[in-house]
Amino acid sequence: MKLCGTLLSLLCVCALPATPVLAGEQSITMGADYANDVFFSLTDNGLESRSASDWDLAFEISGFAASVLVNHAKGIVVWHAFGVNIDNFDLLDTNGMTTNWEQTYNSETSWSSGALNLGVDPNSGSLGWGEYNPITHHVDGTEIFVLQLDATTYVKLMVESLKSGVYTIRYANLDGSNAHSADIAKSEFSGKNFAYYSLDSHTAIDREPLSTDWDIVFGRYIAYVGENGDVPYVVSGVRSNIGVLCAQADDVDPLTVSYSQDMTLSEDINIIGHDWKEFSFSTNTYVINESVAYFVQAHKGGIYKVYFTEFGGGADGKVGFEVGEPLSTDVAERDGELFGSMALFPAPVRDGACTLSYAINRHIKSAQLRIVDLNGHIVLRENVNAGTGMHQLPLNVAGLAAGQYAVQLRLDGTTLMATLQIH
Repeated sequence: MKLCGTLLSLLCVCALPATPVLAGEQSITMGADYANDVFFSLTDNGLESRSASDWDLAFEISGFAASVLVNHAKGIVVWHAFGVNIDNFDLLDTNGMTTNWEQTYNSETSWSSGALNLGVDPNSGSLGWGEYNPITHHVDGTEIFVLQLDATTYVKLMVESLKSGVYTIRYANLDGSNAHSADIAKSEFSGKNFAYYSLDSHTAIDREPLSTDWDIVFGRYIAYVGENGDVPYVVSGVRSNIGVLCAQADDVDPLTVSYSQDMTLSEDINIIGHDWKEFSFSTNTYVINESVAYFVQAHKGGIYKVYFTEFGGGADGKVGFEVGEPLSTDVAERDGELFGSMALFPAPVRDGACTLSYAINRHIKSAQLRIVDLNGHIVLRENVNAGTGMHQLPLNVAGLAAGQYAVQLRLDGTTLMATLQIH
């Protein structure tokens, strides 16, 4: 009886979100001409607004890609001085810029591939702006970039190194004037995704909320548009945080659609993106796509339905949207960072089939799934994919009797739990 009572308690706990849920109609305002980026948490509807124009470069704090982003929303154009030796930094001018150099952009789908990373795979040892040295474990700068800040202002720049958690950058006007060098220490931005830097004030800026405190950010960024999807263009839209997964449901009624096992949660940060709205030239207003909804697995647990109801455009940057109640999930943290998460759907199960959606954010040795009935009997046990990333595991539970079960996902020494209700 004691075991049965414990299982019942766990089942009840798993059915509740980790924090109070304030789902329903929401709105944010970026301001006229999208002056601000707005970071939003789906768990508690918390939001933080930051100036969108007070930074030029951003340096990745977590992970191994050493991403360096550029603020394209300010109109900055980045040129890769292809083939120019870094020893010639002082002599570099715009000779060859239009014929041999290429413009580079932040990735639309990943925070870990900035304009200065040149789209290369970090597993290759190259980080775009530099090369990883396996002996010193430093990244040494190998490339020079020219940033066009406005119609007449050009700055040459290179990331000289990343050593012991410190980025060192060097930049100057093309004629060598206004030369600067700066260090950006990762340790000063603990818990953040990026450290930001202003070429105007020559200072590092702490402008992001803690990574665990937000799920999506509203603002402007580079997207690829046009008939062939190959034209880089600054758009206003929504991107998801690192570790936050999203799925898009098309041709649906946003009010009634539910998360289902044929939807795939993706790590791409632009799943929500910008195309939930379209500008109408006949009415000079934005029209909302009323047949699309999104499902977002938040940092702190829960898969939330999100759909949009209003967009004010550049006049005020207002966005209206609806947030649904979350699906039951569980999350685990280690050392203050998200370690793993899981969700089970649909709820309840009526046709003998359901899907376990789980994410593993760190390297582990093993992952095991268990389904336990109210008497403490293990009715299903199997080893599952223990690789890092997002996983979707179809489950056939047609042979189980109607009732409640505890679903346990054991990731090394950590156990995630969810409720399985079979009708």
